[in-house]
Amino acid sequence: MEGKEELVVVNEKINTKLSKLLVKIAVIIILCVFLYLFVMSFFYTAYFYNGSIIEYHEGLHYEPDDMRITLSGLFVVGGTMFLAYKLAKKLDKKTVLIISLIIIAIIGFSWVNFAKPPVKSDQKAVLTFATNFSKNNFDDLGKFGYLYSHPLQLGCVLGMELIIRIIHSSKWIVLQDLNVIFILACVVLLYMISQLIYKDDKNQKILSILMSMCFVLPLYSVVVYGNIYGFTFSLVSIYFLLKYYENNKKRYILLVPLMIGISIMFKSNYEICAIAVIISLLLDLMNKFNVRTLIIILLVLIVLFGTYPLVYKIVELRTGVKPNDGIPMITYIAMSIQAPGSRNSGWYHDSKTVETIYHGNSFDSIKTAIESEEIIKNRLREFKESPKEAKRFYSDKINSTWLEPAFQTFWWSEPLEEFDGQTDEYKEYVTNNKLLLSIFHGRLQLVILRYLDMIEIIVFGLSAFSLILELKNKTYDNQKIILVLCFLGGFLFHILWETKCIYVIPFYIMLLPSAADGISKIKFENKKIFSFKKNQNNI
Repeated sequence: MEGKEELVVVNEKINTKLSKLLVKIAVIIILCVFLYLFVMSFFYTAYFYNGSIIEYHEGLHYEPDDMRITLSGLFVVGGTMFLAYKLAKKLDKKTVLIISLIIIAIIGFSWVNFAKPPVKSDQKAVLTFATNFSKNNFDDLGKFGYLYSHPLQLGCVLGMELIIRIIHSSKWIVLQDLNVIFILACVVLLYMISQLIYKDDKNQKILSILMSMCFVLPLYSVVVYGNIYGFTFSLVSIYFLLKYYENNKKRYILLVPLMIGISIMFKSNYEICAIAVIISLLLDLMNKFNVRTLIIILLVLIVLFGTYPLVYKIVELRTGVKPNDGIPMITYIAMSIQAPGSRNSGWYHDSKTVETIYHGNSFDSIKTAIESEEIIKNRLREFKESPKEAKRFYSDKINSTWLEPAFQTFWWSEPLEEFDGQTDEYKEYVTNNKLLLSIFHGRLQLVILRYLDMIEIIVFGLSAFSLILELKNKTYDNQKIILVLCFLGGFLFHILWETKCIYVIPFYIMLLPSAADGISKIKFENKKIFSFKKNQNNI
């Protein structure tokens, strides 16, 4: 018996060491990504080509930053943050959070109701379908239509239909106002998650200040899609996961996978967060075997692979129409690996889109998948023959995704090309609103982008600093890295998949707690610094 017990102890030690090693490897990889994005955002900024409100082009170009402006901007933004923290030191951390929520709410509601941004692209289609579904009109499921090609949007359609039924409105401005409320919920969730991870009042106050200064949060509210709803439920699942680690209570066995399932229903991209949760749980299981942990892993796996089959079954039972297989997932990879057209590398292609490939194969999913495989093989052959092309392609893909400091929120707020489908009243409102035009394409947008660029540099740089200290002090674990693990998943996913700035906003926002941790560990009041300065003066 003693021999068996010793063997168990030895196995546990081996598993614990292996778990720590895997976490360390993940942290080093994430740190390398942070450092790359920090350096690139420090020296370059990406801008959209559009020069007026009638243009509808998604192409980005890069401009080297003026170091004098960058350093001055960092000094001003960093100084403002430091002064805000000095004032916040006198306040309770919850009071600081409330002030942050008020600032974000004011900016969010003001922007939505001032810009009056119309919905466009896929979000317009999904909103139309959700509105029709709420009226029990299922004609959109007809053969060769949008949902026939893109059945993955059915989860978002059902989710938004439920929201439309609850609020009794499908007006986009009402839904954008609702987005602001969901974003405020995300702010509170990030605050609570950070509290569980870092357990530091100073960190909490800095996080609240940083969130109020990160205008990407309220600007994100213009997107009437499943992104924000899915992001909210992903954060809820992460919060429940951390609570489970804290107290091991039974209720989280169901709550964690349930929240993940809802987030995936709204947007399939949040499968990335589900995988991060599974990795965290597996690492925890390696440290200490727990039947409940194993059950949660199994349930999350069931949710991961079962959410969309369940969605399709619900649609079929409601409508009598069986959803089509649609465009194969490999086709999105094929589109995203092709040589770019007028957009950047890996963005939605101008000519060889997923739709043209699918339509060209007479809506046959199998034939479409075969052609997609050939496109990928041919492109990989090109990369093998010309490594410089591969480097140029993926550098552009990564940089165009992460270096636009507003993350496409201004572009998403602008009206459609030549105001198609908009009322004369709206056209007159926009064309005569000099302040709005300046934000869309004038000097004021450049000022805001410069400011957001400073925030982006701080977020990437201080997140890197936080991880460096974690590595130095060996304080990282599977719980602490959950948010940055989600970020890494999003970063890698959009290297393989179609990309856009707007797609990665949730993963960028997930870095705010680690950036706040990095800021909180800067010792502004370190006496050695002052004594060093004093000695220098004496010299």
